[in-house]
Amino acid sequence: MSSRLFIPYSALISPDAKELIINQPARCSHCNTEPAVFFETHQVTLKANRIPHRQIGRKYRNEKRLLVRLPLCEACYLNDYLLTPDCYAHDNTPMGTQARRNGRLADVAGLLAALSIILITPFVPAIGLLSTLKTNWYFLLIVGLVMLGIIWVLQKMSQRQVRKSLAALRPGGSKFPRAQVWTNPIEGDFEPANTILEINLENVNWADDCSHLNAWRIELNR
Repeated sequence: MSSRLFIPYSALISPDAKELIINQPARCSHCNTEPAVFFETHQVTLKANRIPHRQIGRKYRNEKRLLVRLPLCEACYLNDYLLTPDCYAHDNTPMGTQARRNGRLADVAGLLAALSIILITPFVPAIGLLSTLKTNWYFLLIVGLVMLGIIWVLQKMSQRQVRKSLAALRPGGSKFPRAQVWTNPIEGDFEPANTILEINLENVNWADDCSHLNAWRIELNR
């Protein structure tokens, strides 16, 4: 059984808020452990004021990105990193730094691989410097593949260290699922009562307390 929280637009401290930190109740949203000083982060895009008949491109006049943060204990924070390391890119923690570094390396590796493929197409003329690049296109591909290998090694080393820390905190390495967070596009302008977010949580007790403390609507999923 799980629960679903409905978050109104009024939950944002200000219309220009970049993040929504849900820290009531002040315990882990996965396992109810205290303290819960870490966060599970979700990036969503709020959309409002739909543009009529728009099929291509931007479909809403008002769009803004929002980081939704739910409290986690250290053990659940470490465990989530083993399952979804890419989701840590917005965290101001050592793991967040690693996620951002790996993401940048992956972007560069992908760019080099794509460039190498473009160079062997007839769309790139074999003149001047381009001729040399076309002849040696495979070097770019090799560099991209090497960078991907480095990312894989760094990720494995990081995960090994995290597993050691997790085993000391919670023997057995119990796994708790991340919440599911999604947005509800608004046809008109944002209003305080508009439900802008829905959060699906496996921890029914935490969700129920959160609903009462924040006066948010909740539904149980059986």
